[in-house]
Amino acid sequence: GYSLGRKLVELGGAYLARLDQVSEFHRACLESDVFRAETLRLSTAAGIDCLCLARYEGHPAIRLTTNIGDRLPASSCAQGKALLARLDDSEIERLYHGIDELPRLTSRSRRTVPRLLKDIRLARARGYAVDEEESADSVMGLAVVVPTRGVRAPILAISVTKHKSDWNDAERDRLVGELARVATILGNPMATG
Repeated sequence: GYSLGRKLVELGGAYLARLDQVSEFHRACLESDVFRAETLRLSTAAGIDCLCLARYEGHPAIRLTTNIGDRLPASSCAQGKALLARLDDSEIERLYHGIDELPRLTSRSRRTVPRLLKDIRLARARGYAVDEEESADSVMGLAVVVPTRGVRAPILAISVTKHKSDWNDAERDRLVGELARVATILGNPMATG
């Protein structure tokens, strides 16, 4: 016969922990005056990709972005770059070892690891990552990493997507501030919003 092993229990625990954060993500987006009308995603790292765990669609929703369960190359999206930015350069180089050309979704997608590392260093310095039409034409993205809840907690990133025509520096600053606030709430549910 078969018996349930420890790994299956660990996987189930990680899944349940993630479900709580998914519910909190949706609630935080809905309660945010800034995000109520935006399109946001909650993602996690999956090798050299990032995996979309949840999506919040404001009105009007941007339909050009990923859906729940979709994977995007981490090198081509803000949430992927935010997740990569928590690693040091040598870890990123190991992760991409043997990959001469990065996956491209648009003509603006980063082609090489050295160019990606430049973006990652900027993301670390700014405290947020940017996707400048790298995952979809005419679509801009911003992302921050959610503070982890503990050693075994999943590492998550929250991102917001805007059409390029709605993009300017003031809007970027407003969205980055709200991303940081919501990420803090998701990382610590006891934080006041």
